[in-house]
Amino acid sequence: MCPVQAHIGGTTVFGDNVEDEWFIVYLLREITREFPGLAARIDDNDGEFLLIEAADFLPKWLNPENSENRVFFYKGELHIIPLSEPSEQDWPLSAPCPTVPQALALLSTRSEEFLAAEPIRAALYKHIQGYPERIQASLHRARCFLPAGIVAVLRLRPSLVAAAVQAFYLRDAGDLRACRRPFRAFPAEQRV
Repeated sequence: MCPVQAHIGGTTVFGDNVEDEWFIVYLLREITREFPGLAARIDDNDGEFLLIEAADFLPKWLNPENSENRVFFYKGELHIIPLSEPSEQDWPLSAPCPTVPQALALLSTRSEEFLAAEPIRAALYKHIQGYPERIQASLHRARCFLPAGIVAVLRLRPSLVAAAVQAFYLRDAGDLRACRRPFRAFPAEQRV
């Protein structure tokens, strides 16, 4: 049995800007390049979306049912852990996918065998080509007039800016009705 390797997980919400998702891919690739013992795995609500982008170049055996815990960035490169022969497998034959500790153990000992084929890597890397410079294209500035009370709250809790922008962007008629009463506490003549 493999000891559980140290690992962390994370979740992001990227909304309508799919470019944010590719920026995260870029960051994970660079982190694994900078820290060679670190492996990173990424998926979204579509599953292994990295494989979707390289679908034309994938091996025939790889499908959504057996791809979990097989696709990693390791040492700055994309790796795909293949199906193994029964004699080589250290996980049950009935399990289509390795566990995270099993996959990490394989990567740390045999990563050169699992480097994804060049066409697969090229298909993915074209999406992250141009970073970090491309970040500038996603930066936006807007001049807003806000009630002084809201400005005071946002200065104390700047993390609320994203939630406020999202609430404003995704608002519907019901949300606007719900805002009427609280906004009476923020008179328009006190905008800054």
